[in-house]
Amino acid sequence: MNADLMSLSVLIFHRIWLRRNRLIFEGQFSSPLKVFSEASSLFDDFKRFNSKDSMGLVSCPVRPDLGKLWKPPATGSLKINWDASLNVNSDLVGMGCVIRNGEGIVLAAKCCFCKAVVDPVCAEAMAALAALDFCCDLGVDSIECEGDSLQIIKAVSSSGHSLDRIGHFLDALKLKAASLSTCKWNHCLREANEVAHLLARRASLRCFSHV
Repeated sequence: MNADLMSLSVLIFHRIWLRRNRLIFEGQFSSPLKVFSEASSLFDDFKRFNSKDSMGLVSCPVRPDLGKLWKPPATGSLKINWDASLNVNSDLVGMGCVIRNGEGIVLAAKCCFCKAVVDPVCAEAMAALAALDFCCDLGVDSIECEGDSLQIIKAVSSSGHSLDRIGHFLDALKLKAASLSTCKWNHCLREANEVAHLLARRASLRCFSHV
C-alpha cells in the first residue's frame, strides 16, 4: 500500500468511527457517500499541507536540519509528537499532535482546544492524553509518544501513583498506554517538535479544532 492510499484509508476509518459515534450518541445519520466525501476533503487538505510550507506543515523533514533532530520510530511502530500552548488571556489550552511513519511522512494530524485555567505542566499532560486518545481513535496500536516536556516524560515513565496536581492525568496516561501493544515515551528538543507546537498554538489562538 502506497503512502497516499494509506493516508486516505486512515482518514476514512476515522470518519467511519465518528459516523458511528454520532449515530449512537446524537442520533445523526451520515450516508457512506458523505463519509467518503469528508475523508477525501481532509485528504486534499493533508496533501496541501505536505506540499506547501503552510504554517510549517509539510512532509518531514520540514527543513534539512529537522531531519537531524527528529528520529524515526522503531520498525513496526509509528511516532506521534504532541505539544500544548496556553492562551492566558482567554484561558484556553491548545493541543496539537502529528503522526509520522518511519520515513517521516505525516499520516495524520490534529489540533484542538479546551477552556481551562491550568499551568503549563497540566497543559502538557492534557496534550499527551489527547495524543494517545487520537492514536486509539485511529486504531494505532504500536506508538512512540514524543514531546518536549521532560517533566511529563519522566513522570509518565515512572512506576507508582502520583499524588501531585497532575496525578489524575498521569494515571489516565498510564492506563491508556497499557491498553496498547507498544507505547514508548521519548523526550525531544523543541526544534524537533515544531509541527505539534504550531498546531497547538494555532488552536489556542484561534479556538480552532481540526483533524
